[in-house]
Amino acid sequence: YEAGIKIMKEEIESEKPSKFLNPWNSSCEDPTKHLNTARKMVPPELLNNTGVLMMETDRHQEAEINLQEALKNVEKMIDVSNVSTTPADEEPQKDKRLMALRLNIRFNLACCLENAHKIGEATERFRALIKDEPSYTDAYLRLAYLARARGDVKRALDYVDSARANFKKGYN
Repeated sequence: YEAGIKIMKEEIESEKPSKFLNPWNSSCEDPTKHLNTARKMVPPELLNNTGVLMMETDRHQEAEINLQEALKNVEKMIDVSNVSTTPADEEPQKDKRLMALRLNIRFNLACCLENAHKIGEATERFRALIKDEPSYTDAYLRLAYLARARGDVKRALDYVDSARANFKKGYN
């Protein structure tokens, strides 16, 4: 694993990239554009973790900035992986690891907004999460908590019921 990372790093840093960038060569006009972007982009995992740590130390504005950047970077990675690995006549296959990472970043960003007392924005983001991923139990539970905090016990219970109804064993 570490050897593979070292090889990829050397390849990315080299002036003349070879076989690792062949998918880009076949699908992009200028593969060095993507290479230069990749060199500048902070990994979304790092930004996500940094954002969570800042959120836990009540540095909500900095956390939100890091999480927004993480989301932006993972979206770029998803776009590039779709373009670079899919033949023109096929439907793009989503990278499951990147899709899971995007879901996690979106949840963390919603939690950050909640902790920063931006309840309306947080609620919208949690709702968007369950719209895109109906079995995301934690998003339902955060919505239930927010509804309960507003005094809307009926809605809170509805969210808990929805979480139960959409639960997938071994998935959440």
